[in-house]
Amino acid sequence: MNISNLVLSDMVFATKKGIEITEGSNIEFNNIKLVTQQASPLVYIQNSSKLTFNDLSIEPNIPLVFSINGDRTHSIHTKGLNWNNAIKKDEFLFGAKANSISYQQ
Repeated sequence: MNISNLVLSDMVFATKKGIEITEGSNIEFNNIKLVTQQASPLVYIQNSSKLTFNDLSIEPNIPLVFSINGDRTHSIHTKGLNWNNAIKKDEFLFGAKANSISYQQ
């Protein structure tokens, strides 16, 4: 079942792995803090589109923030992320393109 048209705001998630989005669309994350046990990647995206991440809180020394996967992944937007805590910002696998994600301060 694909998830679409969802807004998550002002939340703290304590998880083993972080966020995983497969075949999702029109999903917005606002002011989210992730406390993870295994945070590489912090956000895994596969064949998803129209995703927005505003003010995602990143813990220190995160090895990889975004793993972007699949040739159908596009229109991912980020704003207000503190990249100083990340060792690597992103990776693109399985046909995903670097222009599928945009970064704003």
